Amino acid sequence: MKKRTTGGALAAALAALLLTACGGSDDKDSDEIEGAGKESPSTSAEASPSGSAEAGAPEFDFPSDVTVTIAAKPTGDKVKDAVVRDAGYANQAIKLALAKGDPELPVFQDYVIGQASSDWRQSVADFKKKGHTVTGKVEFYDFKVTGVKGERATVTYCEDQSHAYRKEIATKKVLKTEVTKNSYTGHADTLQKGPEGNWRLIDQFYEEGAATCQR
Repeated sequence: MKKRTTGGALAAALAALLLTACGGSDDKDSDEIEGAGKESPSTSAEASPSGSAEAGAPEFDFPSDVTVTIAAKPTGDKVKDAVVRDAGYANQAIKLALAKGDPELPVFQDYVIGQASSDWRQSVADFKKKGHTVTGKVEFYDFKVTGVKGERATVTYCEDQSHAYRKEIATKKVLKTEVTKNSYTGHADTLQKGPEGNWRLIDQFYEEGAATCQR
């Protein structure tokens, strides 16, 4: 349930951001967004399992044996909060496409584009070729927007796959694996603002076993 799309210098730059941002301190981000409204940030992360109760949120009809949790703390900045929210939607859309074996789902097409879309479509095809789907629980946490410039934004976060597995579609057999440091992954993503105002995942970098994401 992991995938990487990289682009040389971009990957190196995002890797550097990942080392300092994912799971980092709660210090105020110095990257201010001009014209963005400010609100008082919450002191605790908000966990949203397999979807969101927010008005107008997309629906994620996961199978009963799949749970995807987005644990995100409001930043106090409306633009950054939107980036984090939509990064969560993109990851839920990816997991839903894997669970259903269908990258043509409208929610996937709404939130995953460009190289990220191409690579995840290939992952879905690879799963189907092997007769696999996904099962278990995944949590995304420690979100931090590391930059917003024009229509592009970068965000880092962690992923806990310690209770996530592949499953054989024909036999329903769960292919369980042991929990290791590689069960925790650090991500650094690039999102691009779409014509409808939503932020869409366009490129990803990940580091399995990221030290800042261990639990």
